[in-house]
Amino acid sequence: MRAVLVHVLIAAARIAAPGYTFTPPADAIDQPALADTLAATVGAQRHFGGAARVTARAFVARGRYAVYVFDIRAAEPAENPTAAIRAGLDEIRAAPADPTSPIAAGETVSYRERADRDVVTAALVWRHASNETITRVRAWLWIDSDGRARQVRAECVVAEADDAAYGPRCDAALAAVEPLAANRKPLPPIPPPATTASPPPAPPPALAPATAPAVAAADAPAAPLYRAPPPAPSAGRWGWIAAGAALVAAALYTARRARHDPTARAARANRGDADRD
Repeated sequence: MRAVLVHVLIAAARIAAPGYTFTPPADAIDQPALADTLAATVGAQRHFGGAARVTARAFVARGRYAVYVFDIRAAEPAENPTAAIRAGLDEIRAAPADPTSPIAAGETVSYRERADRDVVTAALVWRHASNETITRVRAWLWIDSDGRARQVRAECVVAEADDAAYGPRCDAALAAVEPLAANRKPLPPIPPPATTASPPPAPPPALAPATAPAVAAADAPAAPLYRAPPPAPSAGRWGWIAAGAALVAAALYTARRARHDPTARAARANRGDADRD
């Protein structure tokens, strides 16, 4: 009985342990409440064709960029490991353009995937039109030793206008995510997508310098599962907001003072008498 209990505890610890190591950027702040919200949102969706357990971490560099790391593990062993991995890749690849997805309205800039002996990697860069953000994604998919499909996915979101400045920091953050190599089963050949997608549009000229190095450095491509909020306004934008608020406050103060000033009231009364005469 004790041996059975020990085996159960070891299995539970393996399930709870993250499937990756990650050193967050020095200028990003840990956001556990946001991470819990993202884990619940992503966990409510289907992964690998079925239910999955999801944990998340979130780090935000205010006014600059945000980094999210997901550990997604299928709830049940895969009956067909090849189909499970292919479903995970298709979910990543199609998410930006899927009208039923929470991240709909996205435009794919680039996507690639590559299969190795026991892991498939994917890399995606996509643009959100309404949020005006650029999201870089890297994902690693494999089959655990117990037969469950698993995915570690890292995403970095930056305002499109700030991509040239902070895009390299996103690249560095994604490169700091390292999936664990233990407890993987060798993978059979992974078939290509069932349908060949049309070639992605060329990146806008302003994005080409920032996004091209990121894709070249990635092991392979993937796509996000949720609509990431746009980064907070940068310091320059906060300056304009503060200036506008100051002008409004000054105008309100001047008007209020004029209403309560005795001299102004007397002048208004005289003008009223003159008009009646």
